[in-house]
Amino acid sequence: MSIAVRLKKGFDKLIRYTAIIGVLAIIGFVVSGALAGSFYSQEFVAEKLQLGVRKDIQTVNKRVLLAAATGEQDVIDEQRADFEERFPSMKADITKLGKLVNTDVSDAEAKVDALADASEQILQTAENKGTEEAVSEYRESFNAVSEELADAFEAAGNKAEAQATTKYRAIIISSIVDLVVIVLVGLYSFINSRKTAAKITEDIKKPLDEIKEGAKELEIGNIQNAEIAYTANDEIGEVAESLRQAMSQISYYIGDIDRAMKEVSDGELAVSFDQDYIGDFKNIQNSIDYLTNHLSESIREIGAVSGQVTQGSDQIAQAATQLAESATDQSNVVQTISDSISDITEKIRANADNAATMSNEVKAVTDGIRVGNEKMQDVVKAMASISETSHEISNIISTIDEIASQTNLLSLNASIEAARAGEEGKGFAVVANQVGSLANQSAEAAKTSTGFINAALEAVQNGIDIANDAAATLEQVAESAGTIESKIDEIVSATEEQSGAVTSIKESVQRIAGGVETNAASAEETSASSQEMTDQAAHLKDLIQEFHVEGAAE
Repeated sequence: MSIAVRLKKGFDKLIRYTAIIGVLAIIGFVVSGALAGSFYSQEFVAEKLQLGVRKDIQTVNKRVLLAAATGEQDVIDEQRADFEERFPSMKADITKLGKLVNTDVSDAEAKVDALADASEQILQTAENKGTEEAVSEYRESFNAVSEELADAFEAAGNKAEAQATTKYRAIIISSIVDLVVIVLVGLYSFINSRKTAAKITEDIKKPLDEIKEGAKELEIGNIQNAEIAYTANDEIGEVAESLRQAMSQISYYIGDIDRAMKEVSDGELAVSFDQDYIGDFKNIQNSIDYLTNHLSESIREIGAVSGQVTQGSDQIAQAATQLAESATDQSNVVQTISDSISDITEKIRANADNAATMSNEVKAVTDGIRVGNEKMQDVVKAMASISETSHEISNIISTIDEIASQTNLLSLNASIEAARAGEEGKGFAVVANQVGSLANQSAEAAKTSTGFINAALEAVQNGIDIANDAAATLEQVAESAGTIESKIDEIVSATEEQSGAVTSIKESVQRIAGGVETNAASAEETSASSQEMTDQAAHLKDLIQEFHVEGAAE
């Protein structure tokens, strides 16, 4: 079951409990309101009527006593006017009270009439006989009538008070019961919701901790130790599976790149990949293919030039050998033609100078080849630099998986759910912050990876520049070889001039047409230099053959 579904079920359960509490509260409020309304319309009114009647009885006693004590006519008239309204009102209130409390109040109603008659009798006594008689009559008879009314009214009043007390207790009990039920249901809802939230939180925290530990291993480059064993059919399970797939793919790429760069460092330029890379790794694969193809092409061109240099040096060596043999033959007859040798000597000196120049040029060619050899060593060093850069790439590339878009999605989902959960969602907010922190680390790791990859590309460009320098050096070797050919032509021309100068010497001059003893020495030096150049060219070819390029001839 996904986390979203579990959270929804938990929230639905909490909403149901809240709805139950709300319904119970409404029922309690309705019941309490009904009881309170009934209390206000019946018991409260009855109690109010009872208190009003008791107050009226006390008021009548005071007014009667006041009229009896003063004996003043205006006071008596004032009390009589009040009694005319008060006693009917008292009687009506007693009647209403009897109906409200369902009690017979006819005796109390009769006592009201009796109290009215007794009050009028006291007022008349005060008018006719004076205050003493009135007060005496008040004490002897009026109090007794007043007490009788109070006694007759007592039963209805007590019943009204009892009903009011009962209804009040019912309201209190109803409110307490409703409150207790709401508290119990709320407590059960709180405990159950807390258990559900704790279970969901634990289900989220445990896999996230495992993913966090795996991410820490990835952060320090330990892909093999970054194991994530969590599996589940929820959002975190999907993230864990995506991370496992990404780590497996990155591990394969790193191993394959390491294997390819080791082959390059061992001289095997015809590297191949078992499968095409995807994503940003495709650029790395293309760069390695471009590097090996370009180096293979450069090595093939250098090999072809070294073959040409070897062939040219062999031809020069053969010509020098033949020249040496001819010069030896000439030295056997040089004594017989000493008179004609003066002119020939000058030409021979010119040939000697040209031969010396040719020797220097051949040496320059040898030096050029040696420089080419050194450049090729620089190519090998550049390849080593590329290998070292690849190791740096393998150390940091493992952090690229933290760029996975699922991290941002998880952070967004956790933040949304935390906002929905309210107070109980603080734990989700912490999770969202942690996931946001992982997303920031992913951005930093990507920047670092870009820096190292740029370093690798710079190393590749350095190898290309060095290969270009080697090609330029070999081109200079070719130009030096052209100079050697020109000087040899000058030697041939000088020899032809020598031949023309000694035509008068007949057969002897013809025998020394090819050269003199000095030419023999120069030819031997040329032969030795040519042989050295041949050896250097062969050594260069051996070095080139250490590289195994695709499509190279055996």
